[in-house]
Amino acid sequence: MAPRRAGGGQHERDWRLACAQRVRDGHSAVALSATTPGVAHMFALLSFARVNAACCLLLALCSTGCAAGNEYNYRGVHLPHPFDGTGKLAIAVHDQRPDVIEDSCSPDVVGVQRSAIGIPWDVTTESGHALAEDWGAVVGSALRRGGFSTTVVKTSPHEPWHAVLRRLQATGAQSLLLFSVYEWRSDSYQDVTLHYDVVLGVFSPAGSLVAATRSTGEDDLGGMTLDITSFAEKEVPAAFQRKLEWMLGAPKVVTAVQRAAGRPLKPRAPAPSDLES
Repeated sequence: MAPRRAGGGQHERDWRLACAQRVRDGHSAVALSATTPGVAHMFALLSFARVNAACCLLLALCSTGCAAGNEYNYRGVHLPHPFDGTGKLAIAVHDQRPDVIEDSCSPDVVGVQRSAIGIPWDVTTESGHALAEDWGAVVGSALRRGGFSTTVVKTSPHEPWHAVLRRLQATGAQSLLLFSVYEWRSDSYQDVTLHYDVVLGVFSPAGSLVAATRSTGEDDLGGMTLDITSFAEKEVPAAFQRKLEWMLGAPKVVTAVQRAAGRPLKPRAPAPSDLES
């Protein structure tokens, strides 16, 4: 027979009845446990279990907070058209970020959002598409507003750049724009930082490089706000727009594209000096 705890039997049953009565009368069972032999330990364990569960829940919330599941709307960026033209352009965005090439990072990942205790969580595109696809869609839309006929060529991170160039050439466009993205990621914690390294090459239909520009660096976009998540959702796409404006607006890029596919110059009206004999 299993041993019985001392104080059992009728005395223990009487205590339980008294405890139940006290609880019904509005008294705390914990108060009884403090003066009842053998029961204090039981209530202490129960209290510890509740505190431990609450701590685990709090830790889980701190570990994720508002950091998990964030998305940035790259495709919604309205890029002003950098130049006018009526010719045909082909555009490709080639994602060459090492983590994407090695398949350790999904092509739709654009950065990290850190939790309250600094744990990084992936941030993805709001569209669910790869960053390269959103990038190409934004550039193509802007150039179409400028009057160009545009073709956006889809790419794979695993194909070499010259294979991408051949597919650009196959479109028959007059000017070929190839963005090579070697780094693009934001990091949001107490503030927001953008790390980037992008090369834009303008090629002729024959595949010759006509012009190129590069944007690389690490920008502090600000922060130190109570709602860093909302701040990053706004500032990172805005920084994306500024980088595109700067690259497409580079004088050598503008000249190369307009010479190949730009709007024909209107005949100049004769000046008075031209009419003088």
